[in-house]
Amino acid sequence: MAEPELVQRIGVAVRELRRGTAQDMRDRLYGDVVDLAQADALEVLAMRQACKMSELAAELRVDASAATRTVRRLADAGLVERSTPESDGRAVVVSLSDEGWRVCMELGARARTVMAEILDEFSPEEQEHLASLLERFVRAVGERRRRDRSGERVNAEAAGSAGSASSAGSANSPPAAT
Repeated sequence: MAEPELVQRIGVAVRELRRGTAQDMRDRLYGDVVDLAQADALEVLAMRQACKMSELAAELRVDASAATRTVRRLADAGLVERSTPESDGRAVVVSLSDEGWRVCMELGARARTVMAEILDEFSPEEQEHLASLLERFVRAVGERRRRDRSGERVNAEAAGSAGSASSAGSANSPPAAT
């Protein structure tokens, strides 16, 4: 188990990244071109070339309505194109427009410049160590998320079985972790 003081220090650092520090970085990365959700969607589309809206939402880890709003704003800005495949008239496929590709290239160049400037504050050894630890941290968060989700499914199924047998006491049950 991690030491409480280290947990506190890391928590504060993550909070600062999420709040002010990240805002400063987002401003440098995206400026007034796109917001964070739009940048994430552009990045996914650049990697995947084209994908269904449901696939984009899954990749972004957002619900379908959030992905739809983001794509609508990107389409309004001329950065993506939407189409309906003949094989499935209900599906919407999204891909980058020529302007979308240009913006992705610009954002990629900005990201490399900003990251290089920040990493210049660290020695080459520290840069490698930081990269390894961040990659490991992201894997650990992802693994925890998968375990929690599979545990929620098991708990929900058990609660459903118990709830059908007796509804007494269900109001006193603790909420599921999210």
